[in-house]
Amino acid sequence: MGLSSVLGHCGRDIRYAVRRLRQTPAFTLAAAITLALGIGANTAMFSVVDAALLRPLPYKDAERLVVVWEKEPNTSPHFASEANFLDWQAQNHVFSGLAAFAPGSFTLSSDGGAERVTGVRTTCDALPMLGQTPLLGRGFEAQDGRPGAPGVVILSYGFWQRRFGGDPAVIGRSLVLNRRPHTVIGVLPRAFRFFYAPDLFTPLILDPANASRDLDYIAAVAKLKPGVSLREAQAEMNGIARNLEIAYPQTNQQSGVLLEFASDALVHYTRLQTLWVLLGAVIFVLLIACVNIANLLLAKAAARQRELAVRSALGAGRGRLAMQLLTESLLLALLGGLLGIALALLLLRLVPNLVPDFARAGIAEIGLNGRVLAFTLGLSLLAGVLFGVFPAWRASRLDLQTVLKEGGRGAGGSRSQATFRGALAVLQVALSLVLLVSAGLMLRSLAALQNTNPGFRRDHILTMRLAMAEDRFGPGPLRGYYHRVLENVAGMQGIAGASLSLGLPLQGAPLIMPFQVAGYPRAATEPQAPFEMVSPDFFHTMGISMLAGRSFTERDDDQAPRVAIVNNTFAKEFLHAENPIGKRLLMQFLIAGSKQVGAAVPWEIVGVCATVKNYGLREGPLPEIYVPLAQSPWPGAALILRTNAEPLSLAHTVRDALTKVDPEVPITAVKTMQQIAEDAVERSRLRTWVIASFALVALIMAALGIYALISYSVAQSTHSLGVRMALGADRGNILRLVLSQAMTLTVGGLVLGLGGAFLLTRLLSSLLFQIAPDDPLTLLVVSVLLAFVAFLAGLIPALRASRLNPMAALRIE
Repeated sequence: MGLSSVLGHCGRDIRYAVRRLRQTPAFTLAAAITLALGIGANTAMFSVVDAALLRPLPYKDAERLVVVWEKEPNTSPHFASEANFLDWQAQNHVFSGLAAFAPGSFTLSSDGGAERVTGVRTTCDALPMLGQTPLLGRGFEAQDGRPGAPGVVILSYGFWQRRFGGDPAVIGRSLVLNRRPHTVIGVLPRAFRFFYAPDLFTPLILDPANASRDLDYIAAVAKLKPGVSLREAQAEMNGIARNLEIAYPQTNQQSGVLLEFASDALVHYTRLQTLWVLLGAVIFVLLIACVNIANLLLAKAAARQRELAVRSALGAGRGRLAMQLLTESLLLALLGGLLGIALALLLLRLVPNLVPDFARAGIAEIGLNGRVLAFTLGLSLLAGVLFGVFPAWRASRLDLQTVLKEGGRGAGGSRSQATFRGALAVLQVALSLVLLVSAGLMLRSLAALQNTNPGFRRDHILTMRLAMAEDRFGPGPLRGYYHRVLENVAGMQGIAGASLSLGLPLQGAPLIMPFQVAGYPRAATEPQAPFEMVSPDFFHTMGISMLAGRSFTERDDDQAPRVAIVNNTFAKEFLHAENPIGKRLLMQFLIAGSKQVGAAVPWEIVGVCATVKNYGLREGPLPEIYVPLAQSPWPGAALILRTNAEPLSLAHTVRDALTKVDPEVPITAVKTMQQIAEDAVERSRLRTWVIASFALVALIMAALGIYALISYSVAQSTHSLGVRMALGADRGNILRLVLSQAMTLTVGGLVLGLGGAFLLTRLLSSLLFQIAPDDPLTLLVVSVLLAFVAFLAGLIPALRASRLNPMAALRIE
């Protein structure tokens, strides 16, 4: 058969398939919409997975970029200190470049007042290492990173558009950042993406003569030399870390180095791997849709047996008949794919919210592109084959003489075909059960998360950040500023209490401090704990219970002996159930306005408080140390107000009062504590409702599949049902007979689905909170729900069958 003949056959098959689909518009539309749900959801989710997990980072030689972490035993990797970074830079032979990034924020002063903008300080080789050239102006040069150099700044494209309207004349303009003039020397291109979305970049000035090993604030990113593997680079950096440990035992004891590919770090530390779970859920939806349509096509093919038999008698071979039906399936799949793309465009407004804002800034733009459209086309064709190949194969194996002799009577397909359609219905129920169990587990987990006691009060609490520059005040002036802030707001109408805290519950303590317990054997690895600086009324304002000792008072100032409060988790973990009151902790202290820390000094424990959820509602109890803000002042504290009225109604008045204290200190992040608590579960809530929505679609499809199968079975069994009724079977017998068929299929699906759920829900473990993946209550409730829905789906055709007229049924032969 020549090419022209093959093309001619294909053309005729397509034209005939189009006519057949147009003749059954209800079936075509229902099947296309069913497919569109599965294909559209998969397309939207794959768009996110493609952008976040599959595409390389948008940097030059991105596959060679690695993040260089500091790492101690039994701790998470963290940023590096200045001096350690400089030593890594000088001693390594495996990197073609090693750049430093210091994320932070700046106070931008102007005639209209001060505002806080996000920024990154970088070494001057950072942007060239990433392969980035400014759209306007120039990049950083070596002299820009020298101590005492004039301030310069490079703007991000978005900030340039928002703040300056895209004015090209911005190059050379002066901006006052942290009270210091900076000249704009460049604007980055629109396509540039960092690991998050900073407004601007300034040089990170590292002075080897004054570099500190105490403060870890530098994110180090390196590029491997060509031909150097990650393992080889790790081995060399391990050696450098050992040398530094010997040279600087006080600061580098057991301090190692961990290398991680930049793409892996972005996925791991933003928890984007959960996207694979959601992609798996939408694949289940597509499989259920394919099973549903395969059953419909089998029924349709059975009803067309006489037509196919006539075509076969006229000379059409089995292959031609199968190809004709498969062509119809593929056309149906492509129609579903087109509708799925339209649905995906709608879903893409919601689905990207599964990626945090800061992570979304560092990945490629989420949307439909060539790769995603190719995925959709491939998915549509695969779906067409999945649900079309068996009906086509069955139709090609007709018993020609039997079908033509019967003249269409009872042309409902063989017993094996009925068995296969039942097996498809069982599979559909099983797949639906797995999705429903997943949704049930996620819903119960979300409920447990929302009902978790965070250890503090959420109602009538207003918070805002005093977002000053780090070098805005020295220790003395900073204490004075904080004192004036509390003095100005404490007497305001509607304010029942005011306090300051460097961090906020659920958002994490900003600092972690190493310590030793005086009088205890010195640990081989110096323990560390979150270190929080608070004003005297903090515990009362936040409703945190004091379990022993006392709270801080105004007398705990810089002239008084240093004191501390620990939570009960700290007392249990480090004080061995002894009375903590009077024990002393040996800790360093921070010096405001500098990057230095003081020598280790004793802090007497004067109280024990309840443990609060400081790092999110999912986190277990963590040890924590609180010290008076007056004894260790640090810029950028949050103001916490307990109100008698609706908190946000006082926000404007409080902001005005703080501006009068110092107009150069921007007020940012104005939120109620209830909003912060809701933000803490927002991504969990969104993931849960996405999976629950897919599960609901699966439940509806399963119900429709059971209904369609039982309805078709009743239609094909009308004569046999009439015989039973003529022989004495009453309506109750017929009702039980038909319902037993539906429930037999359902029970088979439940058994198969429970087995699948036991295996697959383990993948949800990282997303669950206080709920086991094999939670028996969830399995029981979901199974009963699905069985009830299947019962209702089978009840409608069963009632129709029970009302048959026996004489009319017997005439249908």
